[in-house]
Amino acid sequence: MRSACNRSLFSNVNNVSNYRCIYNPVSSFSNTGTYSVCNSSASSIASNQLSILTPEYVNIIKTINAEYSAYTAEKQYEKIDNSYNNFITLDDHLRRMKIKTNSSNMELLIQFTQNALISSVNAFTLYCNNLELIILNNNLQKQITDMISGKNITSVETTNSSGQLSITKSFSLAPVFSYYFYVYGMPSYGVGFDPIKVNFLAGVLRGMGINPYQ
Repeated sequence: MRSACNRSLFSNVNNVSNYRCIYNPVSSFSNTGTYSVCNSSASSIASNQLSILTPEYVNIIKTINAEYSAYTAEKQYEKIDNSYNNFITLDDHLRRMKIKTNSSNMELLIQFTQNALISSVNAFTLYCNNLELIILNNNLQKQITDMISGKNITSVETTNSSGQLSITKSFSLAPVFSYYFYVYGMPSYGVGFDPIKVNFLAGVLRGMGINPYQ
């Protein structure tokens, strides 16, 4: 019987054995110069467990990682895909994968992926709710400040008869940019406003009944 040198994924130790199991699957050349491929039941079990990971399902897992969990981990919540149809489609695929597998290990892996998907959507929702509260709080503070400072009193500027005309022009930023400063702070010099954050914030304002550009 041929022997194979297996490197453990956990201990990084080479183990010489006649079989390779799922937690020690990497084989190398033995002392005799031959390569051993084990035909044990453990190898068969591992093959059955991985058979469900078709290219289609691998792409689904990659999509969830790229469009959801990666942005959640990086705290870039505004970039998370907020399409309800996409979420339902991905979640349905994962449920079908769980039904097809008979392996508890694979079922656990799929459950982890499904939890990452749902957690990312929940994080996006909480992030939106938090922004709405920030905006509402800012509006209330502004109203209170205006009342205390008497901004509702109209004042008329008088000019003397010196023969000189003084004209003052004031500009107001659109609400979306005013709230951008309040939520994200001043953009870095030479960088400007982040279009993804502007678009995301504009959507939040519209949901609150505020025109973001007037």
